[in-house]
Amino acid sequence: MKRSFIISLLSLSLAANLAPMLAAPAVKLLAVEFPDTSLTFIQLIVTLSSLFILPTLTIVGFLSKKFAKKDLLIFGLILYLIGGVIPAFLNDVTWILVFRAILGLGIGFIIPIQNTIVAEYFEGNDRFRFNGYISSVSGIGGAVFISLGGILATLGWRGVFFTYSYALIILILVILYIPRLKPVRTESVKKDAKTITLPMRTLLYGFASAGLLILYYTVPTNLAIFITDNQFGDSSVVGYVTALSLLAVFIAGIMLTSLKLWFKKALVPVILLFFAGSYLLLHEAQSIWLVAVSVFIIGFANGAIFPILINKTSESVPLDRVTSAMSVLFGLTFIGQFSSPLVMNSIKKIFNFDSLRDTFLFMGVMLLLSAIISLLMVMKPKLKPADQAKGRSV
Repeated sequence: MKRSFIISLLSLSLAANLAPMLAAPAVKLLAVEFPDTSLTFIQLIVTLSSLFILPTLTIVGFLSKKFAKKDLLIFGLILYLIGGVIPAFLNDVTWILVFRAILGLGIGFIIPIQNTIVAEYFEGNDRFRFNGYISSVSGIGGAVFISLGGILATLGWRGVFFTYSYALIILILVILYIPRLKPVRTESVKKDAKTITLPMRTLLYGFASAGLLILYYTVPTNLAIFITDNQFGDSSVVGYVTALSLLAVFIAGIMLTSLKLWFKKALVPVILLFFAGSYLLLHEAQSIWLVAVSVFIIGFANGAIFPILINKTSESVPLDRVTSAMSVLFGLTFIGQFSSPLVMNSIKKIFNFDSLRDTFLFMGVMLLLSAIISLLMVMKPKLKPADQAKGRSV
């Protein structure tokens, strides 16, 4: 397999997974620039693109049977560039949100096609390992570009949106090195229930991913406010700390195969414990260093668990259904990403929390309970066939 193809395929993860978070350093600056606009509305600049990924995801499975995957990737990257960079030239939050929606439409083409190509070219442990590499590239790339966005944010919020221009390089790589793959043909497959509908476990992976993204995106949507309100630093510090979380994603992706060997079936409960501990620590943080440690752990946990969900989803269906399965997974994932500020603000109102610290404490406790339940499910012994037969005869 050509190295240029692998590099091009990995580079797509920069566009697919980073887009919403790259705008995080601009949130506080936009709140100052537009004081008459509600904070929740401004926070949607980070997450709105996640909602508009969904329309594309609903049709990309059908389109991949009619058009070459390479052509769909090129079209998605063009939309990505338009939606990502144009907000830098605008003076109205509403119009900024319109182009964030266009950004989302572009991402909706990129994500399922990228993961379908991975499923076509890699199997078993190789696929699991490559999904870890995708997470790693996403993390290290995000660390670089968000750091750059934080630096540019010191010059004004517009500079943050210029960071999206890196997608031009990815577009060139796709044009040069991604082959014009023919779509998987399904005419010879019997149209029974297994091919018409997706397995329930595919949906469960999607809902699990949605819940994780609601938690994870509490960081980029609230971190700027949390750091500045507690006088831990300015917008550049927000960029660096957010980048630290993505550096942790990189480390987790590299270590994913080793983590699987170390913890085996207990890997998911252990990751949930990491998540819980990070939010509990964030609740207690009284310095930028503790905030940084908390955010690093959150990034590591997310970087470890998300490739697992992607791998499980691709294994849950036949190859000709992978694009549809990925569309469902990422559709639910981005619903969670979009709804993160809405859910967290609702929790704050329902429980009458006074600050973000109370919200972080609530999340930490819920995650701790989830980790315990997950651990109990893993430890639960499976019945042997003889015991199952004995149980049925009772």
